[in-house]
Amino acid sequence: NRFGIQVQNAPSSGHQISKNVVTNNRLVGILLSPNVSQATVNKNAASGNAGYGIVLDGGSSTNVVNGNTAQDNASKAYAFFGGAAPDINLRGASYSASRPNLTAPILQVASPILSTFVSGADYAVLQAENPTDFYARLVPIGVALAPSATSFDNPLPADSSTSGCQRSDFVAAGFQGGDIALIQRGTCELDVKVLHAMAMGARGVILFNEGQAPSRTTFDFGVVRARNTGGSIPVVGASYAVGYALNDLARASTVMIRLSAYAPTQSETLALPGTINNLVSKNIATRISDDSAANGPCLNQWANNVFVYSNVCAGGDDNGGGGSGGGSIIHSY
Repeated sequence: NRFGIQVQNAPSSGHQISKNVVTNNRLVGILLSPNVSQATVNKNAASGNAGYGIVLDGGSSTNVVNGNTAQDNASKAYAFFGGAAPDINLRGASYSASRPNLTAPILQVASPILSTFVSGADYAVLQAENPTDFYARLVPIGVALAPSATSFDNPLPADSSTSGCQRSDFVAAGFQGGDIALIQRGTCELDVKVLHAMAMGARGVILFNEGQAPSRTTFDFGVVRARNTGGSIPVVGASYAVGYALNDLARASTVMIRLSAYAPTQSETLALPGTINNLVSKNIATRISDDSAANGPCLNQWANNVFVYSNVCAGGDDNGGGGSGGGSIIHSY
């Protein structure tokens, strides 16, 4: 599954998640997401999950995470992050980024037929570190569409496309350095898809929505964070209709794309507060992290945990073991 166990926007009524074995999920083993309070997560074993073991998301408060074992998570998908995705993570504030370009971007099919897409209606620039204006071949990467798919709807189950989640997807597509990768939303996080494209020498990336009407068709479905990807290539978020048209065109002939994008502003609007007043105690984990403490005060209590690596408030806990880790990471998927 994407999440093993998820409690979402729940009332504060004493939810208990206890004595479960949660393994091999695609993102998170156990997730309180978001604004869950007064829940108890205790004596669970969370291991082998591709993202995180146990996560309290933004706005979660007065929860107790006690006596769990969370180890060997993020062994594959997060290799690009130095294996540093935590087994137990209290997330910091979540943000929705507003990234208007300083100069109007251009996304255009140059050949075989000239076609220009409209910024703010068909697509948005998610990442562009330096001014760019270039032509390159477009290559679809493992796009998953039902035989009956139309430009309005893709009948396959939502969050089932693995497009761009493995480097082997690029090899199978005949991708070459200098190409633009056309990647479909789904399964793994957007930052991971971009990191794979960069590792394969992509000059740019077009991420398009997965296509299940009406919720997964628009262009404004996620954020790519330069701090997670290095921000060295332009990334465009496109609607399902745009991705469908480009994929259809590329199946019939070689498609050349013109992509012009300039460094966006970095203004961000706070959407959710960080976690606050949670108690995390007596857990065994390889990596623990409190993102709410990365750039502010210690807002949660960590006590008597056994760990190897920690990104928790210095001096604000009574844990046993380990060194220190990197800063907070907030992903979009």
